[in-house]
Amino acid sequence: LELPVAPAGSAPVADNADVFKQATSAMPAAKSDYVALKVTAPPLEPTPGKTFDLLIEAQIKPEHHIQSDKPSLPGLIAAEVTMDATEGIKFGAPKFPPAHEKEVEGLGKVSEFSWTITIKVPCLVRDDPPKGAVTIAGLFHFQACTDKGLCYAGQPLAFSWSSAGGAAAPNAP
Repeated sequence: LELPVAPAGSAPVADNADVFKQATSAMPAAKSDYVALKVTAPPLEPTPGKTFDLLIEAQIKPEHHIQSDKPSLPGLIAAEVTMDATEGIKFGAPKFPPAHEKEVEGLGKVSEFSWTITIKVPCLVRDDPPKGAVTIAGLFHFQACTDKGLCYAGQPLAFSWSSAGGAAAPNAP
């Protein structure tokens, strides 16, 4: 077995440093320059059949917007919420508010969200309810654009809420 040896005094570099950098850049962000999330829910009652709504408030940076959950043009990236599996909780389909539609020269009618929106995720406590504190986590996928028409790549933004301590969604645009 022969291993490469770095010269004395040099900083070690992993053989897979480029692969690791690429992989970590594809991971969901904990914060965004364009959207801040606030996640709330009522106190969790671990009673089978009990329902509640997880509320995800997305505050969109002024002079920006995000594509709606039903973009009106191909190539635009829809706003989506993806929930992580949580023991004892079943999630329904996220419910987005009505989008704002506007006419954009050269594109036509676009469907977007601006300012602050609240997405409701219906939750049901299963027959095997969670025991102890529960952390509900997920991703908010979105495409932000300036109001002048410059659109950025789609971005997943991680969020979580804990029955022990409430929201854990860092960042402010």
